[in-house]
Formats: sequence, structure tokens, C-alpha cells
Amino acid sequence: MSRRLVFPLLLAAFACASRADILVGDYRSGAPGPVLRFGPEQTGNRAPLASFWTTGGDVELQTPLHLTYEPVLDVVFVSDYYGQAIRVYAADASGNALPFRTLTSPRLGQPRQSAIDRVHNELLVVAQNCCVSTFPLDASGSVEFPLRNIGWGGVPGSATRLNNPVHLYHLAASDEVVVSDVQYAAGVASGVLLFFARTANGYPAPVRTIEGAATKLGDYVAGLAYSPQHGELHALTGAAGTYRIVTFAQTASGNVAPLRTIEGPDLGIENPGAMTYDASTDRLYVASGAFNSPNRALLAFPRTASGNVAPVRRIAGSNTTMQGPTGLVAVPPGDRVFVDGFDAG
Repeated sequence: MSRRLVFPLLLAAFACASRADILVGDYRSGAPGPVLRFGPEQTGNRAPLASFWTTGGDVELQTPLHLTYEPVLDVVFVSDYYGQAIRVYAADASGNALPFRTLTSPRLGQPRQSAIDRVHNELLVVAQNCCVSTFPLDASGSVEFPLRNIGWGGVPGSATRLNNPVHLYHLAASDEVVVSDVQYAAGVASGVLLFFARTANGYPAPVRTIEGAATKLGDYVAGLAYSPQHGELHALTGAAGTYRIVTFAQTASGNVAPLRTIEGPDLGIENPGAMTYDASTDRLYVASGAFNSPNRALLAFPRTASGNVAPVRRIAGSNTTMQGPTGLVAVPPGDRVFVDGFDAG
């Protein structure tokens, strides 16, 4: 599927040109999974506008578990969980595409979400299901050691409290890293957000945390999104099979109540795999039905919503080809559109 440059007059005819595409990393048990692209005007049971994958050899994309967009180079960092690599693709990649570069490391293990600090040219990654490792942003090939590593909390003498971290973001305003995790006390699980200085190394204690009953972080954090324009963190949390979205100021600390909470039966969230923020529409997107659910869907909610609200956008159905939507990121469009990607209906 091809893309081409369009003239300014044609661009003006498409209102969607200023709105983001949504990329979905699809986990497929027993087979490599693709990254699916849905356009800004697609809703309902629609086929993806495009998709990309890589097959064969050492560069095969196996599990696009998490996606991170880098706007300066217009690329997407794909955390290939079972491939044990970070693969970097053009944001408009389509078809069987080769990554620009691939990062592997014996310290990377099975990577989860990554975050980008462009000011310091660093890539921060949840590595080995336990730790936060920092690599040069342009790292490629096999890198023996990260620049820094915040270690697992289970090591004797460690104060990090890192247990099973999944998501992270770099907060430029405070030069901190926020990490979602789960803690256990007397056999009871609870979600927590841990904050570290970006330059932390070794086994330091978090500089602050968000945790406690008032936070509504539930049993665990199923997704984390960040809207730096508004200085807010958004956590998708689960408790006894029920999910909610809670929002905090990025400076919040302790057992603090959310600024807003989206919760109730109308959300329609089941076994979610990820959440992301789309600045072009001021919406939060949730990948629902990622794990053992037949109701796979991409759901959108207004960032400022509160209470029991239904999604304002829902992409679901057999035409979507989604089998296990886990990775999720919004990618702003440039001055190009897919020529043959407009499906009827």
C-alpha cells in the first residue's frame, strides 16, 4: 500500500489530515504479530488502513508489545517482547518492512515499554521484567551494558521497590521517570506509580510514589498514559475484573485522590493491554480485549471525561484483524495520506 505527497489544496479537503493515526501492536500466539494502523476517521468494523511486519532472520518482529513514537525522526520504537529487541521503524512503514535499526542486549531481556528523552539523547526501557535500563537513543546492534540501570527491588539491600514494572514515561519538567508496578502486602496486590530521578543508577529508593486506597489504582496498573501538555498522568487500573481510568497531576505524591475518574459499566473495557494519549483529539485510547477476550476493540474516551461514560470511538469486529491488541501509540500525520486506504461503509 503506497503513500504519496499531496498538494495543499487536497490537504485542505481532508479534515483528518491534522489528526493522528493510531498504531496497534497485535500479539498473536504462536506466530509473529504485525503493527496495525487505523486512520483518524475509521470507526466500527473497519480493516486497518495499513500494517507492517518483518519476517525472517534475526530482524523478525515477533511480539510488538509496546510502541513509542519519536517525532523528530518520525519513527516508532517497537518493543519486541519475545524477540528480545527494540526495533525502530519509519512511522509510515507498511508491508514487510525492515527496521532502520535494532537494539539488543543481554541486559535487555524481554523489553516492555520504552520512553524517549530527546534532550539527553537517551532511551529508557523496562528491561528483563524487573528493571529500568537506559541506552543511547541511537544505540544499534548488540550493546553489552546500558548507560544506567535501576535494579530489581528483590535484591538484598535494594530500595527501588521495582517488582514487575510494565509502563514508563520520562517527565521532562522534573527530569523524572515514572514507572507503573504492582506491590504485594499480606498476599494482596495493589497498583503503584514509582518515580525516580532520570539519572538514578543502582538500587535507590523512589523519590516519591502514588499509592494507597484513595488513589483507586486497584490491584494493578493495566495501562499508563501521559499528557505533558496538561501535566497529567492517566492510569488504567483493574480490580476484580472491573476497570477504570484515573488521572493525577504529574506532581502528585502519596495516597492522593485522582483529579478525575472514568468508571462504570458503559466503558466496555475488558482485559486491556495498553493505553495511550492522542494530543490531536485530546483523547485517551484503550486497547481492550488483549488477553483471552473475544471482544477485541480500540476504545477512545475524552481526556476530561469523568464518571460512567461510553467510548466516543470504537473500532471492533472481524475486519480489524486484531487478535491481541497490546502495543498502542498515536502518530501525528505529516503531509502524506494513503492513496488506496479509504474503505467503504
